[in-house]
Amino acid sequence: HSFPTRRSSDLAAEYPLTENLSLLASATTLYKGVEMVDVLASNRLFTATNTNLKAETGINKEVGFKYETKNMLGADSLGFSFKVFDTTIDDYIVTTWPNSTTALIANAGTLDIQGFESSFAYAKDAFNALVTYSKSDSKFENTGLSTQREPGDSLSINLDYAVMKNLSLSWDSLFVMKEESKYIAAQNIKEAYDVHDIAVKWKPQSAKGLTLIAGIDNIFDETYVSHASENRTLSGVSLADYEPGRNVKLSFAYEF
Repeated sequence: HSFPTRRSSDLAAEYPLTENLSLLASATTLYKGVEMVDVLASNRLFTATNTNLKAETGINKEVGFKYETKNMLGADSLGFSFKVFDTTIDDYIVTTWPNSTTALIANAGTLDIQGFESSFAYAKDAFNALVTYSKSDSKFENTGLSTQREPGDSLSINLDYAVMKNLSLSWDSLFVMKEESKYIAAQNIKEAYDVHDIAVKWKPQSAKGLTLIAGIDNIFDETYVSHASENRTLSGVSLADYEPGRNVKLSFAYEF
């Protein structure tokens, strides 16, 4: 669960109940300034200027726990965490369509988002795994409808294996569940999709501080529109904002 911010203040606390179990609590203020129309968005040619837009502000509150132990279920280390969150965003910015030819970016009132996130981590020798399930529901206080950027429910799986001390393989999968939206009739159903990435990370011993990463994003070339896309009103037509397809990448980083 995340919310893009320009500035924020945080307060977090952790209280250990036992050597393995801790309680967690945090609060974060949120701020997102007014943005220009995305030049890559499919609705950019239809969006009218709104000089009365206000910045989004709000607060995110979380409570939960984490459990960590060693030498259980055959693992070197094992962990489980669970967090419940409640987010309130004032002057939430949305894209509306007053008519069939013009879009308008406007403040839509206060948005409430509730949900939870749970994760399970497992490590054994050179193998590490992390499984995370998150669920969220949103609604505007004045209408009871959800936002068009409602992310819904998702399951992520991250696997990592160290072939050698300086060479590792990783596989990441994201499964997003089908969702019945309550925003507008044209997007009542957000179809499920899954995306899978693979990467190889190599730190050559002859070049200390250098890391090379080769990978393939969206291995199976899934065609989908993100549930969090701001321009879902155009889904199903040629202007829908589809996410990138298969992408082969090579990158390097050098640490001084």
